Amino acid sequence: MQTVKRLGFCKCLEVEFLKLKNSPLWWAVLLLPLLSIFIGSGSYYLNNEALSGGAWYGLWTQVALFYGYFFYPLLMGIAAACLWRIEHNQNNWNLLGTLPVDARDIWFSKLTVLFFVAIISQVFMVALYVFSGFVILRFRAPLPATTLWYLFAGPVCVMAVASVQLYLSLKIKSFTAPIGICFIGCFVGLFCYLNGFWLFPDTLAIIGINATHESLPTFSEIIKVVSGTFFWVVLTSVLGIRDLHRRES
Repeated sequence: MQTVKRLGFCKCLEVEFLKLKNSPLWWAVLLLPLLSIFIGSGSYYLNNEALSGGAWYGLWTQVALFYGYFFYPLLMGIAAACLWRIEHNQNNWNLLGTLPVDARDIWFSKLTVLFFVAIISQVFMVALYVFSGFVILRFRAPLPATTLWYLFAGPVCVMAVASVQLYLSLKIKSFTAPIGICFIGCFVGLFCYLNGFWLFPDTLAIIGINATHESLPTFSEIIKVVSGTFFWVVLTSVLGIRDLHRRES
C-alpha cells in the first residue's frame, strides 16, 4: 500500500503566504506606520520645545504613542484573522482534516507569517522615522543606538500579542470579533503598563516599542520581556495545536 507523503512546514508556509498575496492586510502594513509618522511628526513639530531627551528621542515618543500602543498590536490582530479566514469559510475545516499535514506545521507556519508581517511593518516604521528626522524635520544629530532596539525588539515583543490573537482567531469564527478583542486589549495593556504589570501581551509590546525610555532597557527588563513573550507563545502554541488536533479527529 502506497503511503501518502505528508506536507511539511515549508509547504504550509508557502500556502500561508499565498493566502496573503492579494490581501488588503498589506494596505494596513503600509498605512498604519505612515499614519503614525504623520501624527507623530506633526506632534513633535508643534511640541518639540516641551519634549526632553534630544530630538530623536522626542520624535520617537510621539510616533510610537499610537503605533506601539494601538496600531502595531491591531495589525497583528488583523493579520491573525486573515490567516484563519479561509479555514472558517464554508466547510474548509473538513477539507483541512483530510489533508496529510501536521497540526504543528499549520500552527507554526501561521506564526512565522505573523512574525514576518511584524518585521516588515517595523522596518517600514523605523525607515519612515529616520526619513522624517533627517529629511522633514532636518535633525543634525546622529541616530541614537536605541534605534537598533526599536528595530529588533518591536517584532519580538509583539509576538506575544500575535500568538494570542492567532489562537483567538482559531477559536472564534467571526473575522471582526478577535480584532475587537485586540482593540480592547490595547487599553488593558496600557493600563497594566502604567500600573507596573508587565506580563500582559499588549504591555510587552509597549515595552518593546520603548516609547517612554531614552536609554536602552536594562538587562533585567530585557529578560522580563523575552521571558514574557516566550510564555505567551508557548502557551498559545500548546493550546492551538491541541485544538487543531481535535478538529482533525
